[in-house]
Amino acid sequence: MADEYKTVDERQRYVQKSGQEWEKFVNKALKKLDSNHGRMNIGKVYHYAA
Repeated sequence: MADEYKTVDERQRYVQKSGQEWEKFVNKALKKLDSNHGRMNIGKVYHYAA
């Protein structure tokens, strides 16, 4: 994976961006689960996301 990036800086930017995307996805999944089933634990979110 590291080979795709010319510099450490570029790679860090990519990792940061993908981290933000994942966070958005998890938040969306949490909202969906909350509205469907009330509060559920984070383990269930990872189960659905996998």
